[in-house]
Amino acid sequence: MIENDMFEEEPDVVDLAKESPSYPIDSDDVVYEPRSSRLLVRGLGENDLDEDEEDYESSARLLGMSFMNRSSNQRSAASSYTRQQHSGSCSKPSTKTTVVGVLILVLVASMIMVIYFVPGCTFSRNGCQKTNSTMNSIYPISTSGELFPWTELRLPPSVHPVHYNISLHPNLTLMTFQGSVSILVEVLHETKNIVLHSSDMNITKATFEGKEVHVLEYKPWQQIAIKFPEDLKKGKYVLNVNYTANLSNSYDGFYNSSYVDTN
Repeated sequence: MIENDMFEEEPDVVDLAKESPSYPIDSDDVVYEPRSSRLLVRGLGENDLDEDEEDYESSARLLGMSFMNRSSNQRSAASSYTRQQHSGSCSKPSTKTTVVGVLILVLVASMIMVIYFVPGCTFSRNGCQKTNSTMNSIYPISTSGELFPWTELRLPPSVHPVHYNISLHPNLTLMTFQGSVSILVEVLHETKNIVLHSSDMNITKATFEGKEVHVLEYKPWQQIAIKFPEDLKKGKYVLNVNYTANLSNSYDGFYNSSYVDTN
């Protein structure tokens, strides 16, 4: 309540915050004044209010209402400001923060995938040994584990046999034999390989132009091959092969047979 002389002169108004009435007060006679702890009590006297007192009371009520409205506006503004601060503390992350977070996640996931899928030899000092996958898928594997240099059942046309000189020594007790062959071959096209047919024979030694050479065997196609470090030029060469084998019980190779006569 605003301190004013006109309120203090009002006989029917008692400030309950400062003094208490000498007789009981009905609750219907109590009027609460806004923004103050003072109470206006009406009807304390027997006489009715005169015109001046009614004007004073009306002015007091209007002033009280005005201050009450101003107080309500201030509280609304304060509460609004408080809500804005509270909502600001829970605001969404900015676009820049979101992009940086996504990039970090992608980088971490990429590193995990690289470590998981890349072979361990990649991070070693010697590294991974490269293999020729094309050669492995085309050329077959010989009995020694090396790549056989030919991929067809028919022999290559680059080398042509001219003459065979064969020597055979059978052992009819053990049913085995030893053999040697000297082949005069003619190279028609430059090549690094000589391929021949051979079935169930153990090659003990092979020489080409007097120099011992390594022989590869591929049993599914009954072939043997000799690889050279450099291309053979066109011309005639001599290939010698020594071998051992069992006499065959079927009708291929060097086989044994018998017949019955009248005796």
